[in-house]
Amino acid sequence: MCFGSGSPATLMVAPEELSVRVEENSDQCIVDGEHFFVRGHIELPVAGADEPFIWSVWVSLSEQSFDHMSEHWESEGRENCEAYFGWLMTNLPCYPETMHTENQCSISACWASPTSFSGAI
Repeated sequence: MCFGSGSPATLMVAPEELSVRVEENSDQCIVDGEHFFVRGHIELPVAGADEPFIWSVWVSLSEQSFDHMSEHWESEGRENCEAYFGWLMTNLPCYPETMHTENQCSISACWASPTSFSGAI
């Protein structure tokens, strides 16, 4: 079970400006060449279930962290990179305010869900 939010660009950019100001794919987003985001998963165990409950969320990273993560995006062994500090950019329903919560973002193994986060909830 996975629930998530749309692109963080929609919080920052008017719809008619998205194509000019935003570069994005399903896992990464850059706004105005100066705001850098990555999508990942917060996995929560569910009692009696084989699969976790997953929040699909966006986290802002520094340009340096985003560039480093991007350089290793398709590299074998990328899960061994150190975690990146970031700010949660998704407000999760049913929890106290989660927007701008500090996070540590770790890259998962290649071709798995892009990232995992800790510290959000």
